[in-house]
Amino acid sequence: MHLKISKKSIPLIFGLFIFKISLDISYILFVSRYFEYRGFDLNISILKYLLSWMLLLIVLPFTPYYSNKSSNYFLITIVLSLIIPLTSIYGLSSRNIEPLLITIFCFFIIYFILKIKLVNRIKAYYIKNGNKIAVIISLFFILLVTWWYFFSGAYKYFNLDFTKVYQFRELSNKLASVGIMAYINGWVYKVFIVYLMAYALLKKNFAFFIILFFIEIFFYSISGQKSVFFTPILIFSIWFYFKNFKTLLILPIGFTIVVIISYFSFLLFDDMLTPSMFIRRIFFVPAKLSYDYFDFFAENHFIYWSNSFLSHFIEYPYSLPLAELIGNYEGTGSHANNGFIASGYAHLGLIGVMIYAVILGFILKILDYIATRGVPVWFVLCVVVVPLRDALISSDLLTTLLTHGLIIALILLFLSIDNNKIYYKK
Repeated sequence: MHLKISKKSIPLIFGLFIFKISLDISYILFVSRYFEYRGFDLNISILKYLLSWMLLLIVLPFTPYYSNKSSNYFLITIVLSLIIPLTSIYGLSSRNIEPLLITIFCFFIIYFILKIKLVNRIKAYYIKNGNKIAVIISLFFILLVTWWYFFSGAYKYFNLDFTKVYQFRELSNKLASVGIMAYINGWVYKVFIVYLMAYALLKKNFAFFIILFFIEIFFYSISGQKSVFFTPILIFSIWFYFKNFKTLLILPIGFTIVVIISYFSFLLFDDMLTPSMFIRRIFFVPAKLSYDYFDFFAENHFIYWSNSFLSHFIEYPYSLPLAELIGNYEGTGSHANNGFIASGYAHLGLIGVMIYAVILGFILKILDYIATRGVPVWFVLCVVVVPLRDALISSDLLTTLLTHGLIIALILLFLSIDNNKIYYKK
């Protein structure tokens, strides 16, 4: 394959450089200084630091510049949310290189799967009025969960204060997350209401979008999940940007601005919460957990999917669930969930990671295929962005497919192919 770096992609590469530098500085001046006790040590080696840059330079020419495919968004997200934070931790701490190398290897597996040209003999079977069916299904489940919150009594724990979410979340979950509703709740937060938000923007029905926005805030107030609060902002941002711009440059620029503002919030106002949430929690905690998963399972038994679909055939080897197991190992006692690379390694080492990378690569290929059947790229991206981001940084891939609703999102998108031409409008 002949690789040529376009002059137009130089600003993107420069933006990725600046983002890495901002993460490195924030790690040295803030994260390692105030959270060393949580495993963020500072142990600078010039050779390791230079190697971290060299490894990043290998990836950058393959990082997509244009926003014409939904898969391009997720490829650059892997670079921004996984690879660059891992390079920072590897280059600035005592951690080893294995998680970084395997993550880069996975990036290239996904990249080359997306480049495979399959013979297009797949016939698209359209369902008449499929988009209307998707809307009705989504409305039904949103109304169901809204009713359930009142019927179960979970509404009593209504809370909008970010600092008190953990105080009320467990109490609310005991009432609301019961039986099948534990799954349906998550599907509504992450998929059904997101689909309707995207549909409202597609139809330019902004009043409907605002109604859905307040419903999602209501869901946040009961569930206590901070990501739910930011979902409407994310969906609107994707719609606005992808409708008006053709490049992905906004992502490294936006991430860099978040890091800089968060750090200056600490310098100017002695605000520990903002940089802890938007620097440490978003970028460095998932990266650190990747190292913790690799360190633990390098010395202990893999779990071979014995905590999921192979539980009837293979005995789970530990007394604690996987997330709690790693939480205890790292010393926090928390539920240390992580993305498909760490969880794939926990199941079957490098082979497990490769299996997950191949599956994810073909899922992204399916999304690109759907976009060729008339569904706008931004619409596809909106519908899957929440569960797929979970798969990248906070959840096992199989869990994402089922519990987090990625399969539901794919079904809704396939229904959307029958679109009465409205999806052909850009």
